[in-house]
Amino acid sequence: KLFHSNLGCRLPVSVCVCVSGQREMDEFERWIVRYGGTFGAISIETRPGVPTGVYARQPIAQGDLLLSVPSELFITAALSKSHLALELLPETDAIILLMLSEVARVDSSRWAPYLRSLPSRKTFEGTMPLFWDDEQVASLRCPAVWTRALEQRASLQKSFSALEGKLPTG
Repeated sequence: KLFHSNLGCRLPVSVCVCVSGQREMDEFERWIVRYGGTFGAISIETRPGVPTGVYARQPIAQGDLLLSVPSELFITAALSKSHLALELLPETDAIILLMLSEVARVDSSRWAPYLRSLPSRKTFEGTMPLFWDDEQVASLRCPAVWTRALEQRASLQKSFSALEGKLPTG
């Protein structure tokens, strides 16, 4: 078993296996290449029994190009603010709203291959104490995790309340 002890107690670590399959990873790679990106000595792969991840295709030497992503594929605060016409939002909030907007229309989104490659909500809920109910967090028997989960929930609720209603419709 794997354990994480940075929080002052021994916790079992859930290995987050992305539910996206090799098809989604291949689509993601093709999307990057279609826009002029390149993959050097790496590939994104789904392998049996291990998390989807970045793997070396060959030995990697210092200075080797691993991945080049064209800047037009970046999701930045400036892009988010101009895309959503929400200039006054903090940068992080603007990016979050753009991501939510794009997820809501994933089939027609410019970033569809990227969005499809991300772990599902179910994966996040199952592996992050932030999304667990109080009983599940308490079952870890680690006050540091309990405190951190409560702090994150409160922070996210505050952010959500501030953003609620600012996402453009239509």
